Amino acid sequence: MLERLLFPDSTLLDGLPEIVAAQPWMRVRAKVFAYFQARALQRIEESMVVAGIDKLPEKLLDLLALDMLLWHYREDDPIETKRENIKNLFSIY
Repeated sequence: MLERLLFPDSTLLDGLPEIVAAQPWMRVRAKVFAYFQARALQRIEESMVVAGIDKLPEKLLDLLALDMLLWHYREDDPIETKRENIKNLFSIY
């Protein structure tokens, strides 16, 4: 996951003077920031279709194959076959 590339144990409070970091409003702000940062990183990870083809859910694979006009794609194939078919099409493009 992308958050492993960053500093997972650090927070917004780490770079502040201790007197500011101890304020309740700053602690709330840091938690809100961490929440939205985690959501943003999750969305970035989900948007990496080509790089993350092995992590995509089956429904998304079906939609991707439909969008790419993958004519030999079958919805009743096993998920690994679906992934390989889409990867092969990417290599052709």
